[in-house]
Amino acid sequence: MLTGNDDQTVALSAVKTGAQDYLVKGKLDRELLTRSMHYSIERKQYQQQIEHQANYDALTGLPNRSLLHDRLKQAVYAQRSVRAVAVVFLDLDHFKFVNDSLATAPETSC
Repeated sequence: MLTGNDDQTVALSAVKTGAQDYLVKGKLDRELLTRSMHYSIERKQYQQQIEHQANYDALTGLPNRSLLHDRLKQAVYAQRSVRAVAVVFLDLDHFKFVNDSLATAPETSC
């Protein structure tokens, strides 16, 4: 947040409601701006990493059930007229067993 208001109460409130930083006009220097930009970039990278972990399987990298549900909801609500939506569901017998065994298997080097 970049503002001309140098009030600690306002700064605290801004950070509590989601501001990444609180910068006061006229009190900026190169180091402060660099730190603020670095922090903002780092926070964005963490956010993308968390979103990826929430929506993709860690082992296979494939989209998970949560992402499928989200995309289906988007497909249904994005339609301008009522139309059918087809979904193909592929079930592999004992895939959970294979997936779990690969997740806990020790890494081997070649």
